[in-house]
Amino acid sequence: MPRCMNVYDGCIQNPDPAICHAALAVCWEGVMGWFEDEVGTGGKNRFDTPCVVDEQCYIQSTLIEQYLNLPVIWAALRVPSPMKEYKISSQSVAEAFNKTSDEMIPSDKHITFLLENNVHFLAYQGNLDLACNTAGNLRWAHSLSWKGHAEFLAKQLQPWTSTINNKKEVVGRTKEVSQVSGEERRPSRFAFVTIDGAGHLVPKINLK
Repeated sequence: MPRCMNVYDGCIQNPDPAICHAALAVCWEGVMGWFEDEVGTGGKNRFDTPCVVDEQCYIQSTLIEQYLNLPVIWAALRVPSPMKEYKISSQSVAEAFNKTSDEMIPSDKHITFLLENNVHFLAYQGNLDLACNTAGNLRWAHSLSWKGHAEFLAKQLQPWTSTINNKKEVVGRTKEVSQVSGEERRPSRFAFVTIDGAGHLVPKINLK
């Protein structure tokens, strides 16, 4: 981990794709690859730990593809003629993204900009996601430099509830801070929410 953090800092200071790709390789070998080693057949899905790899963890993705490729939907959306099929993900887009430095560049400055300009920000987190895990993302939220940082850091996570089978149940933890900022002196809200029973794709669970 220390070596990963050192080369990561080098990428942040010099966000050249070659430097950042080298940093990603070091971090993958020393940290992230250990999670990926569990992903073989019969292993766990690091994005949704209860799901073993030889099961279909995201049946909703297949259903979305099938629905959006229906001729009636295709016609209603007026899809441009060069497009022949909808896919839930694009390998060419992923490859183009991987050629940039973006995978190793943090987004905190963008979030701070939004909060300073009266745009609310919600960070929601599935507790079964090991790859982008709750502890790491909460640490990121606690380190975010903005006007409400001290107040947010001082607050404790509190239970929140959802109605399940006509009964209110605790389904996670949350905390939120609102601070007035910007020329218009309007509030900006920053909230962190965890969801029990959810992995990386939070909306696929059936909370009301």
